[in-house]
Amino acid sequence: MKRYIVLLLACAVMLALPTSAEEAENPAAGVWYADAGGAAVTLTLSPDGTYTLDFPALPEFCKAGTWELRDGFVYLDGDERTPLSFSDTALTRTDAGLRFIREPVETYAAADPLPEATADLFDGLWISAYTLPNGFVLPSDPDDDTLVYIEKTKAILKGGPFGYILTDLAFENGAMTYSADGLSVRIELQQDGLMRLTVQKDGLSETRILTRSAFDDPVTED
Repeated sequence: MKRYIVLLLACAVMLALPTSAEEAENPAAGVWYADAGGAAVTLTLSPDGTYTLDFPALPEFCKAGTWELRDGFVYLDGDERTPLSFSDTALTRTDAGLRFIREPVETYAAADPLPEATADLFDGLWISAYTLPNGFVLPSDPDDDTLVYIEKTKAILKGGPFGYILTDLAFENGAMTYSADGLSVRIELQQDGLMRLTVQKDGLSETRILTRSAFDDPVTED
């Protein structure tokens, strides 16, 4: 997730929109939305010169401060190194590949599980695409090596929280499951064709969304 920490992040903060007089003095004020590599971001610039910066999936990086519009750039907390270029329709940071617009952006939303999934639909090699921290969708870190290979009910669980596990999975009520040595795994197919992987270990639970890999061969232990 480290590649997202450098981006400007926000959680839909409900602040009053500026009046027409305030907009004349603060044309950049208002709520701005962006897609940060697949994760929804919102930046709220209040006409009183304060801002909120938040990210639903990573609340620890939410922050607030002051902003100003100067010479066509928006500066947060007086930071001269990473200003946002301002136009009437966008706020941009080219170096971070970040572009805010006035309308909410559409990002991936996890679909519901497919309750009638049959065992054969799980076959193949699956790799991590998204994580679901705090119930929100966040693109997987490029270093996330989690993968699942399934052939009928035999499976290889590798990387991420697994290390390397070669096992038989139980199949019941449209889901594959595995439990041993304090590790509990539930694998479901979603209605959008992706796979939902829920892992419980040491009292903690984490969920990943996996997509089919173009390489469909079994994976052996290194």
